[in-house]
Amino acid sequence: GENGVKFACIVGDFGRIAGRTGLGAVMGSKNLKAVAARGGQGVAVADPELLQKATMRVREQWLNHPQAYQTKARHGTTGGWWRYDKFGMMSAKNFQTGVFEGSGKLVEALEQYYVKPKACFSCPVPCDRLYVVSTGPYAGTYGEGLQAGQLGHYLSQIGVRDLEFMLAITALTDDLGMNLMDMAGVISFAMQCYEEEILSEDDLGGTPLRWGTEEGVLKLIDMTVRREGIGDVLAEGLRGASQVIGKGSEELAMHVKGTAMTMRDPRCSKAYALAYAVSSRGADHTHALAEDTTSSFFVDETADAQREGGGVDPYSEEGKPELVRALEDVRAVQSSLQQCILVDIELSDPRIGDLARFLNAATGMGATDGDILRIGERILNLERAFNVREGLTRADDTLPKRFLEQPMPEGPGKGQTVNLEVMLDEYYELRGWDLVTGFPTAEKLRALDLEEVAKELAALGKPSQSPSS
Repeated sequence: GENGVKFACIVGDFGRIAGRTGLGAVMGSKNLKAVAARGGQGVAVADPELLQKATMRVREQWLNHPQAYQTKARHGTTGGWWRYDKFGMMSAKNFQTGVFEGSGKLVEALEQYYVKPKACFSCPVPCDRLYVVSTGPYAGTYGEGLQAGQLGHYLSQIGVRDLEFMLAITALTDDLGMNLMDMAGVISFAMQCYEEEILSEDDLGGTPLRWGTEEGVLKLIDMTVRREGIGDVLAEGLRGASQVIGKGSEELAMHVKGTAMTMRDPRCSKAYALAYAVSSRGADHTHALAEDTTSSFFVDETADAQREGGGVDPYSEEGKPELVRALEDVRAVQSSLQQCILVDIELSDPRIGDLARFLNAATGMGATDGDILRIGERILNLERAFNVREGLTRADDTLPKRFLEQPMPEGPGKGQTVNLEVMLDEYYELRGWDLVTGFPTAEKLRALDLEEVAKELAALGKPSQSPSS
């Protein structure tokens, strides 16, 4: 962050990281080392009894799903790795393919490095892992936060097969305060640039950068964090680096709105494809966390009904706009309440009623389930209006050409591409946004009591039209 690496993070506690969008670089630009808080007066809530009941309700939901609990406690988020293998959606070799040989055995192989499961403070679900490498050239490596992301980014995406090396560069990236998704993104981008002779060994400091080469990976990480040589270019992130390098490298930079793609190839997960494209902060899987590889349900307790929230076919675009729209709203409220989204992801049904109970217990607001959905929708429209004010249009809600035009070359999803424009039209209709510009309509903003936002956009020459214009 002090060196201005655009994907530097803010690190808190041991391994807990605010990882995307370069907030560490913002702190570094302000010469801000850390923020600390301490107090001794306790935390008062409006209704302690309701808070206790709401907490026990979530705990019981996990206890009533022993398979989900045991999977999470044993493997953390790596327990969902089977999806990537089954549907051929891995980010192998800079997303050139969705297949990585031997990937199905990786989760079990990792168990030899686990020390113990770890939960966040007061959480009943120990979904994190403490790990140690005790032998070999990387002996002494240790850390936490061993999630599915490391398997997708620091193995398949850069062609590495050595688990101990993967753990070593994971710990190194955490120590340096850089986001591993973006770091893996620029490494795999540079590897493909080297493969296609856009970058030479001289450009890379005299070290060849072939898929899976440990020396090249370590050198590139060091050069990037120090902003030396090609690292000074890569520290700008995928969009900035590709603009500097040029020579057609822009089409090899796998990002959305400047944010590196996460580990799932969107050609084989259409909900993720749309969620990547429309996310306010670029290719961020947590913005919607719209899982479409298992049966998932979106629960509206006000109507006392359970609606299927997107089928079990990840290759189909059908139903995905509604799934993404609904889950974006729910995730926005969860994030605002600072509730971990991993609490409900394995239970496959984010419960609006639980969010209302927690909010009411803490604040006494008396919010209904309908209020929760409205809060989420307001957040999404405010985020959109902010981006529109800064210049965003429909053209920014897109994916790299690789996913739109180049069919998946092999594996279970062979032949798949993303028909994004059809999903975008339906998503904008559901949101009440203009189909041509992607702007929130004045009618929608007024309906959400965001009249001042509508006026500000109009004053900037960005009036919102009806969604049918």
